Amino acid sequence: MRPSAPARACCLACFCLILSHTASAQSAADNIQTWGLLGTWAVDCSKPPTQQTSLITYAIRQGEAVQLRDFGDAQDDNEVLSAAHAADGTIELRIRFPKIGQTREFTMMKGPGGRIRATVNRGPDGSYTIQNGLFVASRAPTPWQTRCY
Repeated sequence: MRPSAPARACCLACFCLILSHTASAQSAADNIQTWGLLGTWAVDCSKPPTQQTSLITYAIRQGEAVQLRDFGDAQDDNEVLSAAHAADGTIELRIRFPKIGQTREFTMMKGPGGRIRATVNRGPDGSYTIQNGLFVASRAPTPWQTRCY
């Protein structure tokens, strides 16, 4: 049994839509760059990095997006697996942390003066450490971060 002309047209339209979406999809590196995430960020750029005042850098290395964290006495280098601009202006990130054996999901929002802040941090089991811009444990709002360089 051959599909009807309308069914074939519908299939063709769906196929074209999938192709156009795939062709327009940007890489994680493209998305962090166009969103404005590249650079080093901190709550207070004047303080040296520690566990409480870490420096977080988003960079492109060999065409791939990476997140570099500096805690003063410890550093790590993490692969940004995906980055997507959301309709509300946020950016959604999936980052693989090899040292802790996890892939975590983050959502970042922009604020006044070019600052950013985390609104979501979710682990691989679906549990949140940050939800709706609040730390789950304390219900305190996440701090704004400024681009240091």
